[in-house]
Amino acid sequence: MHAAGLPLRVQRRSISAEPKVAQTKFYDLSERIVLDNERCILCSRCVRFTHEISKSHALGIKQRADVSQVRPNEERNFDEDFYSDNVIDICPVGALLSKSFLYRARVWYLTKTPSVCPGCARGCSIDVWHRDEEWKLQALDARENTSIARVTPRDNPAVNGPWICNKGRDIARIFERPRATEPMLKGRPVDTADALAEARRLIDGAGRPVALVSSWGSNEELEAFRDALGSAFSCCVKDDHVLQPGEPLEDDLLIRADKNPNGGYARKLFGDARPALPDDADLVLVWGEGFDFAALPRGAKVILLGSWLAPENGHAEVFLPVSLQTERAGHYTNFQGVVSAFAACFERPAGVSDAAALFAALGPPAGGAT
Repeated sequence: MHAAGLPLRVQRRSISAEPKVAQTKFYDLSERIVLDNERCILCSRCVRFTHEISKSHALGIKQRADVSQVRPNEERNFDEDFYSDNVIDICPVGALLSKSFLYRARVWYLTKTPSVCPGCARGCSIDVWHRDEEWKLQALDARENTSIARVTPRDNPAVNGPWICNKGRDIARIFERPRATEPMLKGRPVDTADALAEARRLIDGAGRPVALVSSWGSNEELEAFRDALGSAFSCCVKDDHVLQPGEPLEDDLLIRADKNPNGGYARKLFGDARPALPDDADLVLVWGEGFDFAALPRGAKVILLGSWLAPENGHAEVFLPVSLQTERAGHYTNFQGVVSAFAACFERPAGVSDAAALFAALGPPAGGAT
């Protein structure tokens, strides 16, 4: 008995006479994934994934018996497997860890919102993980309460099955860029009502107005634009995003060449003519990203709807900040015609409006003339 009157625990010798096998605690499998060999049970699920699903053959099991370890193939590069992060999801013991999520948050502090990956025309079903309302931070960085902690696939046999590519897991890099939150007239901050009034004046006075429609707009937003402004503009659909350096163009698993989530439905509503601005266009409505303002006809005025800070915002006659996919609910239609829903994760910042509401406000009054 020790001083507190409680029995001492007897330290017994292990019945095993064999020395413990020392394993690597953290081993970098790639720039994205770290392996905890002390947890690994050598089930070979990750190896089978790279052989049977992604076909990269980038992982294998090295050595035999009690010194076996999962290791990258010396003749392949696991960083070039654009589906590599799926091995994290299928690991049954948590031995494969995402470097971007490691030590960031306990999973029970988070909640997940069903969404759709906007990275290409596949429209994979995903879950966006973010801070749960009951576990919001009070003293630390408040931005963690409104940021995406991680993205995981949501099983959808009609679209992506249980997988997504690494681009889908990195959509926070797109959504969490510096935001534009103030309506502006030629770079001067104004109220939304004043910006809408000036935009209406420009539309009413235009002789040859052209609209460049976003391929990132939801079904509901595209239909709202068609109903409110489709007859007032000559419309064509632009690519908001294009292939980036180091990104695969297309493959036989999920990745599509069209890097926009709703271009097919947009072209169904507005035609598939390539974006072109006539020389006599005197008003151009630009919705979303991807347009080179150097291509504007001389003297044309611009109404711009965007979500992020950009130099073009201050050059437009009217700039209207619009909400992100993570701040509203809606649907995308993928290249196969499958309609998938997404829900809001966060509140819109003050000063930001939903595009559908802006289009309704810019259109003719109900029952009025166009």
